[in-house]
Parts: sequence; C-alpha cells; structure tokens
Amino acid sequence: MQRVVLKISGEAFGSKEKPFEIEKIKFLTNEISKIKNVEFVFVVGGGNILRGKDIEEIIPHQATRDYLGMLSTVYNAVVLKEFLKKRQIEALIYSQLGIERITDPYSPETCNKNLKKGIHAIIACGTGNPFVTTDTAAALRALELDAKILIKATKVNGVYSEDPLKNKKAVFYPELSYKEAIQKNLGFCDRVALEFLSGSDIKFFVFNIFKPNKIKMAVSGKNPGTIIRKKRIEDRG
Repeated sequence: MQRVVLKISGEAFGSKEKPFEIEKIKFLTNEISKIKNVEFVFVVGGGNILRGKDIEEIIPHQATRDYLGMLSTVYNAVVLKEFLKKRQIEALIYSQLGIERITDPYSPETCNKNLKKGIHAIIACGTGNPFVTTDTAAALRALELDAKILIKATKVNGVYSEDPLKNKKAVFYPELSYKEAIQKNLGFCDRVALEFLSGSDIKFFVFNIFKPNKIKMAVSGKNPGTIIRKKRIEDRG
C-alpha cells in the first residue's frame, strides 16, 4: 500500500459565489475513486468559504482570522467525507482544534493505525496553529506519516515563473529541485513547506486538479504537471 498526501484547495469544492459546486465535488471524488491500493491523507483548504484576508477590515488580529480560516476547512472536510461515503470510500476527519462530533483529535499514531485498516484520513484545520498555511500542514503530515508522494491540486497545469492566468508568457517548469523552488521564490507553495520537504525523498507533484486522470498519473509515479524533489534527474549524474 502506497501512502499519498493530497492537498486539496477550496477551489476544488467551489467558489466564493457558490462555495459548494456539486459537479466539481463529484469530479474530484470520482478521480479519487479510480485509485486503488493507496492510503490517502487529504489536507483540505477552505478558500471557497473564507480566507483570512477577506475579513482583515473586520478582524485586525491575524491569529483570530487564521483560526476562522481553519474552521472554514471543516466544511470542506465534512463534504468530502460524505461524497466519498457515497462511493463506498471510508474516511475519518481529524483536527487539532477540538470540534467534537464532527472530527476526531489528530495524532499520528491513531491516524497511522486507521490508514493501515484502509480508512483514509481527512485533515481539517491545518496544523491547528495560526500563521501557518495548509501547504505547510500538508508537508508536515507527509513527513510525519511517511508518505512517499505529496500532491498539490491547483487550477493551473503546474509551476510557472509567474501566474499564468495573469501572464500568458509565464515560463512553465516541468521539474524543479526543492532548492531551486526555494531560490526562485515562485509563489506556488509556502516557502516553509518547501524547506521542510527539502531534505526528504518525497516527490511533490503540482498539477491541474480539474483535468481527468491526473491524480492517478501522479500516484503511479508519472509527472502530470510539475515534479519537485530533492534533486532533478539531470543533477544526479
């Protein structure tokens, strides 16, 4: 059984105008259902419901805004669990914030034990700490739970020199080392997450979640967009 951490942004669930778009969620869970013999750890974002920056004028204290942002991820976690259940895929929601009846307290020991039983993990509320992104939460869980692959599902085809939705001339990077990704400061991922991963052998894939069979490709070791790892192939001699 292969263990994979899949970081899912709020955009995969919906938009600010319509936080839950049924067709998007059906597509996502259908893509997941195609994959067998994998222990998934899903780390969900909550940007379709609330981002901390959205309420900066209302709540000036960043830590408080971050906690509210964490709570928004619980909505997506519950929705993901219910849609997976419809496909006979069992999952448990974990959180390091105490939310009884909806989530279980996160501990690596409990999570690992349930993963080995075939029960996938859905991580809500990031790390449970303010000032930390869900990218960092995904990196930490990948390291802590000994995953071999980390996937960041986005709405673009991979990593670019700048936002390709704003600049059509942006340069696409099919492969990067962690060191290059940090030095180039490309903005596709939190720098702290990349620094955590830089000493590991984890393969980090970034690709468009809205295109079919991309998750399946990554799980099988094929690059469906951009791959980031300790060393690029040409650097290995």
